[in-house]
Amino acid sequence: MFCFLAVKRRLPRCSRLMTVMPSALVDPQRYASMQFPSYDKRDLPTEGIIDLIRDVRNSPSVLIRFLERDSLRSPPSPVHKSPKGHRQHPSDTSSRAVGHGDRERITTHLESILQATTDRLEHETRRAEEAMARAEYAEVLVKEWFTKAASAEKGRSEADTSAIESEHNAARYKLQLKNTESALKRLQADAVQLEKRYAEAERSAVKARSEARESQTALNSVEVKRKGWEEGVKIGMMKRLGKEKDKVWNAGYAKGIKEGKASGTKEGIRMGRREGLHEGREQGRNEERRNALEAFDKFLAEETDGRVRLYIKVKLHRD
Repeated sequence: MFCFLAVKRRLPRCSRLMTVMPSALVDPQRYASMQFPSYDKRDLPTEGIIDLIRDVRNSPSVLIRFLERDSLRSPPSPVHKSPKGHRQHPSDTSSRAVGHGDRERITTHLESILQATTDRLEHETRRAEEAMARAEYAEVLVKEWFTKAASAEKGRSEADTSAIESEHNAARYKLQLKNTESALKRLQADAVQLEKRYAEAERSAVKARSEARESQTALNSVEVKRKGWEEGVKIGMMKRLGKEKDKVWNAGYAKGIKEGKASGTKEGIRMGRREGLHEGREQGRNEERRNALEAFDKFLAEETDGRVRLYIKVKLHRD
């Protein structure tokens, strides 16, 4: 009886230790998926799963239900059974013998039950301890899994945010690329126009250089002609000056002689022939010299004025 009471005192502790847990506890994710259908949706918080595990741990064990079965109770002694209609009156000695035998049989039966119960209790205790360890390990795994799930959810949210930002950036870059392509097309069109203008300017420059060379050639020709004309004018003037000088000098000399003669005649009458002749010659020479100088100055003025006018015409034509 003492052993039986000891077993009964250990039963509450065993009932707390022995937890009926499925074999799926090795995989906490699978166990949570079977026990909580909304587990994958993350509708159940971590604290709720831990409370459920503790409730299952504190539930009645199989051993308690086994000990409470009616079949384990000792059957009533056949001594107390009597056929219907007959009443036996055993003696005190037989009653004591029967009672002693029943006690021995009950004691033996209880000892065998106690031994079997003790063995089963030890086995169930080991299983309960193992289940408790698995449950604690599963609880740690569940916490870790929920932590990882929260981290994954946070990472997914950050990834979604990053993806949205990437989409916005991609749209902005696409718009910038489109604007850049439009600007590039405009620049290409402007480059084509500039190339055309450059080609036209190059042709104009070639034409202008050709015209400049022709103008320079014409100018050189005009300069050569002008220099030749100037040299010709100078030579002609010198030749004409030599001819006209002799002619003018002779004309003046003849006129002077004539005038001198007339004057000398008049003066010679008064001062003598010789004196009059000398003065007449001197006066004639002076007259001749003055007339020659006036004629030369007139000729030079006419020639110089014509040359200046010709030079002005050539200058205006060249400009």
